[in-house]
Amino acid sequence: VNNADDKQEGKGNRNSSAETSEQRKGEKSYCLYYPLDANSTCPDCNDLLGVNLASIEQHLKSHNVEKLEYKCGVCNKLWPSWRSVITHYSKSSCHKQTSTTLKPSTNTNDSSANSVINPNVQLVTKSTKKRSRTIPVVDEKSETDETENNDLNVLQDQTSKSVKQYRHSSSVIPKNSVRARDSVIDMEKSDDDDNTAEDLCTQDITTGVGMKETGSTNKTLDKRKDNKYYCNLCASGSWDKSVSLSQHMRHMHKSEYNASIEVPLTKRRWTKDEILILAEFEAKIPSSDGIFINQILAKKFPTRTLESIKSRRKTREYRELLQQLRDCRASQNIEGLECTDESSDVHSDIVENDDVINNNNNDEDYDNNNPNDIITTTVRGTDGTTYPNVQQYIKDKIIDGRVQMCTTMADALSHYVDDVLYSDPVEESLNGIREALESVHSSKKHKDEKLNAGSKLRSDKSKRKVHKFAHYQRLFKKDKSKLASEIFDGVDNSALKPPMSVAYEHFRKIWETDTKGTGTLDEIASVGTDVLLGPISREEIALAIDQTKNDTAVGPDHVSLNDVKRIARSELWSAYNIWIGSRRVPEKLKVNRTVLLPKGKDGLDNIKNWRPITIASILIRLYNKILTRRMQSVFRTSSKQTGFKPVNGVGQNVAILHNLLRHARTNKSNLFVCLLDVSKAFDSVPHESIIRALVRNGCPSEFIEIIKNEYKNSYTALSCADGDSPLVYIKRGVKQGDPMSSVLFNLVIDELFEIIGDRFGYELPGVGRVNARAFADDIALFSGSEIGMQELLSVTEEFLRARGLELNADKCVAICLRKAGKVKKSQIADSSVKNPPSFTVQNKPIRLLGINEQCRYLGVLFTPFGAVDPRATVTELRSALESLKKAPLKPQQKLLMLRSYLIPRFIFSFINTECYPKLIGQQDRLIRRWLKEILRLPKSVCSEFFYLPIKDGGLGVGKLYDIIGIAKVRLHASCTRPSDECLRFLMETQGSSMHARWCHAMKLSNRPSAIDINTRKVLSIDESRSRLLETVHGSGSEIFRKSPITNQWLSGQTRIMKGNTFIKALHMRTNTTPTLVSTSRGREVDKKCRRCGLVDETLIHILQTCPITQGMRCHRHNNVCRKVSEKLRVKGFQVFQEQGVPSPHLQTNISRPDIIAIRGDQALVLDVTCVFESHDNSFQDAYRRKVDRYKTLDETIKQLYKVDNVVFHGLCIGSRGAYDPRHLSIWHSIGFSGAELAILAVGVIEDSLRTITFFNNANRLRI
Repeated sequence: VNNADDKQEGKGNRNSSAETSEQRKGEKSYCLYYPLDANSTCPDCNDLLGVNLASIEQHLKSHNVEKLEYKCGVCNKLWPSWRSVITHYSKSSCHKQTSTTLKPSTNTNDSSANSVINPNVQLVTKSTKKRSRTIPVVDEKSETDETENNDLNVLQDQTSKSVKQYRHSSSVIPKNSVRARDSVIDMEKSDDDDNTAEDLCTQDITTGVGMKETGSTNKTLDKRKDNKYYCNLCASGSWDKSVSLSQHMRHMHKSEYNASIEVPLTKRRWTKDEILILAEFEAKIPSSDGIFINQILAKKFPTRTLESIKSRRKTREYRELLQQLRDCRASQNIEGLECTDESSDVHSDIVENDDVINNNNNDEDYDNNNPNDIITTTVRGTDGTTYPNVQQYIKDKIIDGRVQMCTTMADALSHYVDDVLYSDPVEESLNGIREALESVHSSKKHKDEKLNAGSKLRSDKSKRKVHKFAHYQRLFKKDKSKLASEIFDGVDNSALKPPMSVAYEHFRKIWETDTKGTGTLDEIASVGTDVLLGPISREEIALAIDQTKNDTAVGPDHVSLNDVKRIARSELWSAYNIWIGSRRVPEKLKVNRTVLLPKGKDGLDNIKNWRPITIASILIRLYNKILTRRMQSVFRTSSKQTGFKPVNGVGQNVAILHNLLRHARTNKSNLFVCLLDVSKAFDSVPHESIIRALVRNGCPSEFIEIIKNEYKNSYTALSCADGDSPLVYIKRGVKQGDPMSSVLFNLVIDELFEIIGDRFGYELPGVGRVNARAFADDIALFSGSEIGMQELLSVTEEFLRARGLELNADKCVAICLRKAGKVKKSQIADSSVKNPPSFTVQNKPIRLLGINEQCRYLGVLFTPFGAVDPRATVTELRSALESLKKAPLKPQQKLLMLRSYLIPRFIFSFINTECYPKLIGQQDRLIRRWLKEILRLPKSVCSEFFYLPIKDGGLGVGKLYDIIGIAKVRLHASCTRPSDECLRFLMETQGSSMHARWCHAMKLSNRPSAIDINTRKVLSIDESRSRLLETVHGSGSEIFRKSPITNQWLSGQTRIMKGNTFIKALHMRTNTTPTLVSTSRGREVDKKCRRCGLVDETLIHILQTCPITQGMRCHRHNNVCRKVSEKLRVKGFQVFQEQGVPSPHLQTNISRPDIIAIRGDQALVLDVTCVFESHDNSFQDAYRRKVDRYKTLDETIKQLYKVDNVVFHGLCIGSRGAYDPRHLSIWHSIGFSGAELAILAVGVIEDSLRTITFFNNANRLRI
């Protein structure tokens, strides 16, 4: 313990590792200073303690040390436990202060430094002339002589200055530890150790690893007397091998470890990219006397010396490459762009000597794999090719085909076919559509919403809860996606949108700025004329409607998709052919509306954080969807562009980035990645650039007229918080929300990939180079050299500027991996390392992604190591489940939100990260536990009930194990197609182990076919059915599977069912309703019915046979009879209920069928029965009993009701709501539709639940 005088002066000895503290009430206590020294020994037994604080604490307590205190060696704060002092030191500024202020230690073997003196040993100093670095520690409570105290004071006075000098020495801080001895300190020896310490090499404090001056790791400095290795940044240590210390540093101290790796800048090898750039730059220099070429080239390569450039230019390979480049430039028959491509080939042949796969436009025909294609061939015509005669098509197919339509549309067709002067068939066709829609609207019945009946007085807290519940119910009814974003993301959809004045001015400056694209093109022969300009068929319209969501937004004209479906085969078909034949659309349909969607939940006061979605009329959107499909079948874009193609473009691009980072780290190669952000790409692209791209791809001039006409005089109004804005003229940009926008933008960007070819890319040995991938405007560039990446950035920036676009440097991110010389290590080069790389766009630097930083690419979080660990997604999943659990929704609504919104939002992240089958299985168990808690189901309920489809009688919850597994196998199969050799190579070398795990989990071979994958999906459902059927919870599951009508309430969308009713209905469906049998399985207890005591108390006994529930069963039966009678009366039958019919064969001599319905000379004898769904023959047996009981009354009924025909039926319905599919025709003949049968089933279920409630609430135990 520090001396009391020093304590008062605040000069306590921070250099001592452990000191005995003041002993109160006879306690023996010590104080340990942190950080520790590995050479510490026990003050009682003189044993070496090491640096493990838990072991030290246990050892000292074995010597009856009743109290241990811990102090920070920097700030001298006292802490109660070793965990708290470590947390304080690592998270506070003490660690940083130590790293920046400490001098290099020169003595790591000081045997006397940092020692603790036994309080019972007298202090003897052999020399007081030399300064000592150690202050002895004395037990203040122990009785010592006055001489000993004086010696201690003298010693402390002599060493006070020494303490100040070495206070921040690395030998004291950060690695002080307990070291106790039973001998007197040898001050002279301590001083000799200090003198010899200067001869040792320095230690890098920032990394905690001994470092030589060259920067290479010198772990011998961390090796202590016990031949162990220790970490100087934390309390970990005692490793036998130095590699263990390196692995510890690499995983636990990533930043410090990465900063200790140095990349040499001298005597570096010339990369292939540098050689090509050097030769191209020299080829552009004119040959003339007086020019010092080496000096000019040295300015281009500032990191290379003049001698290095001279030596490289003297090589034979370089001279041959330079000569071929000069010949290429001098040739008059080769254009500039072709020369650039050839130079790349020359470089590949001379410098690389490898087979390089050039990515050109001869890509895989995606459309051939799509079974929904209507157009299977592409006609490549010339400029003289005439497009099909649309007028003749209209005459033959529509007019002569006598298609029923309104008068206005018929007039428009005749005017177009006959070329009537002073008529406008295009505008007339729009009037015909409106006329047809008016007739459709007039046939609809609009029901007024019920008014609130008033509410009782509530407290403020209760009002807030009611208001939130009402708000969530409105969102659930109108827009479930907004409700999901509010629950899971915390986005308040009720927040006000930006003011109209701000939004109007912002987007008006973007859209009304008429930017011109640059660059000219020669005329190119037209292609696909017959396909692009051919008549529009009914099949194309039907396909476009099928591919549109039912809840798609309406345009300014308020025409919905359901309205369009009613006129699709007549008026809409006619109008579309008039539009494509006239090559224009009605002017009134060029007015759009734009809604603003938040890009996140933060910074919504900034207009730049709102995304504009421009919505046109559904008539235009369906028309453009047909044209887009035709364009996709004609125009081919580079395989580097995967956006909006019939492939998993996001999955492939994420896979190639993740596996490239893994490949570079595994092979210790240089890899530079730049993720680019094109500023307002869709909103800023000039219309001239779009036309230029169409011309470049050989688009017919007639089709270009159609595109021009759609954007000419096109306007939009912004929907803001304070109303709609004035119309904004769209002079540039494509409309986000329009099906054609994606294809047009891809055609503009596609030329970039032709320009860069495969130059300066990251080389995959024996395969080729990969330098770019894109998904629409999300562009990723890859290079194996720093200078090559800057060249790619310069070419990309110049190309985008010529197309009226620009890069946003603030949102661009670079990931840099550099090889660390001869050391087999890879450095993540960020701004914290020595000589970091520098990339610029728009004269601004690009942010380098640090080792502990993340960036988002195509919705997936990335670090320099690759895609983020899936455990981050697991944390988000747990948080989302907790948020949904607390949301003010009904249980069935929570189930629907889980099934339709929560699980799908995490499927994407799990598919595109490296997650093992075991981890996904754990998430399935987590979701099942959540479901059992929300639905109050017992833990023993069969898991397969959750995963079976709703139509089969399950809850339809997606099983992540199967969904993720099949998706991963399918993604791997799509990435290993021969069309992309680079991606295929990466997936087979980097992702093969994970693929093998999932194939094994899915019971598939390592190379499954598409048929095998689809078959596995079907088999998974069959296996779930079989497992459920084998359990007690699956009783009657086969009947429910065959009766999908009765399973509709399981979706959670039935508003007529309350939450508590839904939960109890699930208990009844799974046979988990609490009964004596279900709650005492496996136990020897009395299971007789609590009410009748006749048989065991089971669910079927309560619902079907128990005497106490007979009245409730009759009530359930009568409700069904009443609804059947009402239907028969609507059908025109005369209905008699429970009419007595003479029956001599019965003891009562009379029979009373439930219903006798008479219409004309036909009579229906119906008897209703509620059957418990126990096995497949339950319904058939009940039906046969009913028919056999009353068929003997045939002649009696004919005579009694004077009819010629009598039909006997048993109307069987399950007490749990099931129907026999063989009896559905009987129900339909009575007049019940499918929806009405579903409602009737819910009514029977509720009556059965009332029966169970009555049984449980009965007053007496036994009858």
